[in-house]
Amino acid sequence: MKKVIGKWCMAILALPLMASCLGNDGPYQAGFLFLKPANAVTAVYANNTVDSVIMFSYGDWKMETMRNDGDFCSITYNEGKGNAIYSMPAYFTQNTTGEARMALFRVYDVAHAEKANAQFCFFQYATRGDGSLGNAPVVKRITGSDDTEIEMEYDTQVRPIALRAARSGQTVHRLTITYNDYDSTMTVGYGSTAMKARYDRSYQPNRLISATDTLGYFSQMLMPGIAVSPTTAFNVEFRHAGGHWQAYAYLLGGQSLDPDSIHNADSLRYYHNRADGTVLVNKWKLTYGNGSNRTQTVDANQLVYSLEEMNPFMLISLFRYARNSDVLTLAKGDANDDVTISQVRRNSDMSIAELTVTRPDGQVTYKFEY
Repeated sequence: MKKVIGKWCMAILALPLMASCLGNDGPYQAGFLFLKPANAVTAVYANNTVDSVIMFSYGDWKMETMRNDGDFCSITYNEGKGNAIYSMPAYFTQNTTGEARMALFRVYDVAHAEKANAQFCFFQYATRGDGSLGNAPVVKRITGSDDTEIEMEYDTQVRPIALRAARSGQTVHRLTITYNDYDSTMTVGYGSTAMKARYDRSYQPNRLISATDTLGYFSQMLMPGIAVSPTTAFNVEFRHAGGHWQAYAYLLGGQSLDPDSIHNADSLRYYHNRADGTVLVNKWKLTYGNGSNRTQTVDANQLVYSLEEMNPFMLISLFRYARNSDVLTLAKGDANDDVTISQVRRNSDMSIAELTVTRPDGQVTYKFEY
């Protein structure tokens, strides 16, 4: 007679697993308890390079690779003893293929492989945390025919760490960004302000906050207490304690915001209540047609704004959902404030080399350096 002491299960890991069975050859315990990964599929970005597997096994175990596209994922152990906890780093190469990829592993009890086993998967997006493709080159400098000069720096994981924007040698914007990967916190220096936020695998904040400023995503409200889904509409707002603020209101109308998805806002409303008390409002219907905006690290669409109106955080795509996937041809306004992007010239890798922006106050040609 067979007596079941516990339960074993699963071809694909969905929850922590513990197994205990009685076989024909006598009683035994076999199975696994996973702290990480907690789910069958763990999604990581193209510029993520490390995660971990933390598990307990009742019996001696081995791990086999079922699939590993381009051998991008390596785990430090592939076998171990029972009644022990193993914490194993999982290393990834950065995904520069332009396509998503997968690594699938199977862990099994050496003595009872068919009854005690589990599978888990790392899925690596084609895009980085900032929304650019993993094979998109780093923009180091943008110069404009209006004497604009924007310089950017990135670390080895293609995370922005500095930006300086100037006109005629006079600094207009300056950012410094540091990342603490031990507690997943970032600090952004902007002028005399130090803004802080926690980040997830995307290395991006939801809201940056300091004693005087808040910058981040805000919901649009259908009515008091009822927020519109961000796949329909959302805001990015920069609020200052002095009462001046910038707000970008995007209307998507139900498009996916999954990391590798193509999404382009139908319209954008830009409000800037300036420190001097003047207010700028742009209400634009957006048209696209200049190719992908994911082929370089910066969000080229932010160049519809003059340097003084530009939000530098959004130029380096620190709020990726505000980065439309394609490059604009026209921002059609209702107050004689149309902006066009034309004459887009690209490099052989499809990154932008040069584009021309025409605003009501004139035309500027920008050149990108990598």
